Amino acid sequence: MSSQFEPYTDNGGTVIAVAGEDFVIIAGDTRLTQNSYCIASRNVSKVAKITDNIFIASAGMQADIFTLQKNLLLHSKQFKQDTGADISLSAFSQYLGNTLYGRRFFPYYTFNIVGGIKPDGTTGIFEYDAVGNFQEYKCSCAGSAASLMFPLLDSQMKGRKTPIPFDEALGLVKDAITSAGERDIHTGDFVKIHVLRRGQAPEETTFELKQD
Repeated sequence: MSSQFEPYTDNGGTVIAVAGEDFVIIAGDTRLTQNSYCIASRNVSKVAKITDNIFIASAGMQADIFTLQKNLLLHSKQFKQDTGADISLSAFSQYLGNTLYGRRFFPYYTFNIVGGIKPDGTTGIFEYDAVGNFQEYKCSCAGSAASLMFPLLDSQMKGRKTPIPFDEALGLVKDAITSAGERDIHTGDFVKIHVLRRGQAPEETTFELKQD
């Protein structure tokens, strides 16, 4: 009896991003699952720094995430070497879309969120599907617990007349991913939170989720 080859696996985990007037918070848990209920690692970051003003968070298949993020970082370094300047958020977001679309017949099994600061000081979050379609939002989430977090994000962010303050945004990110971790077996262990602010170096903090 032969089994069909399956090139993809979902290693679980959840990522989230929220943007304010002059900051972006982008975060992801560190649990890596395999074969549904096996915890392969408790300390795998899903968020990667591209430049001081651009971060990417990815959920899906860890092998594809690692390859994609590595190639994107190499492209950003090559861009800076060629031009003498960091790649802009709009240029990077378009490049990622083109990269994913170029692999549409055998896609990277990744679901990506890009967050960053634009050259004019405004903020942006871009959400992608696996084949490169993307759209800009003020908040987004992806991964195994995304369906649990979207209602909370919508209730707090949809229809806001003014930008969300930093403390409220940070609390929203922590509450959303903590709540998701209580309900999703693929989300847990630790959360790495990255804060991007206009004119400042990125900040990173870690807090603990459930370990079971």
